[in-house]
Amino acid sequence: AGEGGETEEEEDLFDVLQRRIEAQRSELREGRQSIQAAVSGEVKDLRAAVEGERRELVGVHQKYREALDELARLRALLTETQGLREGAEANVRSARAGEEAARGEKEAAEKELLWERERLERAAGELEAARGQLEGNEARERELRD
Repeated sequence: AGEGGETEEEEDLFDVLQRRIEAQRSELREGRQSIQAAVSGEVKDLRAAVEGERRELVGVHQKYREALDELARLRALLTETQGLREGAEANVRSARAGEEAARGEKEAAEKELLWERERLERAAGELEAARGQLEGNEARERELRD
């Protein structure tokens, strides 16, 4: 009877241990599922955060590229403007030099005209004197003939 009691007791103990093991396995499964659900939720949140950061980074990168393009455009415009300014300054210098040359030529022409006027006035005076002599000579010739 002792053996039967021990066997029954061992079977009861075995059943208790088996139920405990099953309960622990069940708790372990539930714990794993809970951890997986939590990790899955955190992974989803992390993925969403990473995707948001990626989109923001792409936007920042795009703005950076646009800023670089705008900077290059402005540098080209500045270079073009500097070239135009230098050309305009050269044109102003050339115009001033032309103005100075024209002023010099005008003064030289005025002096030449004044000299030519004086020469013509002298020549006119000489012609008047010659005409007076000619008229005087003609008058003497008439007197001599008459």
